[in-house]
Amino acid sequence: MGAARLAHAVLTAEHPKAELLARHGIPPDKIHVLLNLPDDRVFDPDASAPAATVTDDPRAPFRLIYHGTLAYRHGLDRAVEALALVTRRFPGVGMTIIGEGDHLPVLLRMRDELGLRDHLEIDGSFHPIEEIVPRLRTAHLAVIPTRAEVSTDYLLPTKLLEYLALGIPAVCTPTRTVRHYFGEAHPLHLEDDSPEGVARKVVHARVNYARIVAQTAETRRRFFGELRWSTHKRIYLELLERLAETRRR
Repeated sequence: MGAARLAHAVLTAEHPKAELLARHGIPPDKIHVLLNLPDDRVFDPDASAPAATVTDDPRAPFRLIYHGTLAYRHGLDRAVEALALVTRRFPGVGMTIIGEGDHLPVLLRMRDELGLRDHLEIDGSFHPIEEIVPRLRTAHLAVIPTRAEVSTDYLLPTKLLEYLALGIPAVCTPTRTVRHYFGEAHPLHLEDDSPEGVARKVVHARVNYARIVAQTAETRRRFFGELRWSTHKRIYLELLERLAETRRR
């Protein structure tokens, strides 16, 4: 906080963090919010979204996705346990996890112990985001079961915004920051982030998929109608221009 008080300007990634900084004594007019929005040249919010149809056949494919760091705080062990529960009712459900991190050995072991080799693909490698997008587009539903704790309460997962830009619904832990942008109540909020709670949300999305996709499309239109990187980045560029002008004076 001492450095922030000495700085001419303070950048933060979301509005709840800006409010927190202000409560800690940083002058509000010094704080600037620069959201970590997906690059709309890669994640085009105007592109076509997935087809909103899933058959009633429980063996029909229904693909879950997660991409990003494989860390304990992201709760992927709960997603794997939930997958084991969901496939008992819907054997056509499968999941792909893409990313690397220190939780990878745990997830691989769980996949084998739970007998999920036919349902769970784990790509434990780093890939440039441009290479991943085509794989994301094949998914029906994203799963982001972040552990709800003090260290994650102000988290807004960039991957959540990336899925939204692609029109992919996402089961997600409603952190303080997620609720700020997407409301207190949402049918895919993980109010219960246990494996059973994650499984219930996945089943809900599977059974009500057309409605979930329609809700996601409306959220996508509203969110990216106001916020997209190609225009939002002006906050940073204009701030640099003002600071440079101040220095010249």
